[in-house]
Amino acid sequence: MKLFFEYDGETWETELGERDVISCPPGVYRGLRNESQEEALMCVMLGRNTPDLPDYPDDHPIAIAKAERKKKQAA
Repeated sequence: MKLFFEYDGETWETELGERDVISCPPGVYRGLRNESQEEALMCVMLGRNTPDLPDYPDDHPIAIAKAERKKKQAA
């Protein structure tokens, strides 16, 4: 798998082999290309310093369960 990067006008590329791992910070443009005839499998993980927690409507089962748990903890 060949990876391409661009940041602040500078470009570079690298090749990944089996079980290779990379970390790419936000704001870096990136792309990839499988240059072989074999299928390639990748695991992509996106993250932040603090996660965005989902909001649920008050009548949603998860919101109800959270409210009930909060009541039990306060008692």
